[in-house]
Amino acid sequence: MAAIFRQRGEGVMNKSITGALTGLWLLAAPLCGLAAGEDAPSLAQQVQVLSARVQALEARLQRLEEKGGAAAVPPPATSRAPGPWERLTIGMSPKKVRRLLGEPVAQSKGAVEHWYYSDARLAGPYVTFTFGLVQSWQAPPDGATNHY
Repeated sequence: MAAIFRQRGEGVMNKSITGALTGLWLLAAPLCGLAAGEDAPSLAQQVQVLSARVQALEARLQRLEEKGGAAAVPPPATSRAPGPWERLTIGMSPKKVRRLLGEPVAQSKGAVEHWYYSDARLAGPYVTFTFGLVQSWQAPPDGATNHY
């Protein structure tokens, strides 16, 4: 019985090795032919076709540039004066913040003080003071000065 399994096992193993070698040869054969120059005319044709396409595209680009002049460049953004929220700085005093942003809608006092500029509290625009100076803030989405 062991002899039967051994013979069958060897047959399966031999078939696997033969199949693997055949597959390897099928994959390697085209590469060997390519290295030997058998497909060189085909590659030369591809290079010629691609060169012709590049020349056609370059000619088209030149015609378009001559026709339209310089490429359309968007006009530069107009500079504007920074809004009040953009002028806030860390370390600013509450007096300067009030002058810049106006009176807050609500305040929370304590070691850390918050000035809220909308009823949304921390979900809206606010300024945070630590030890009486600006520590951080969240500006409204558009930088507006209006209360929300």
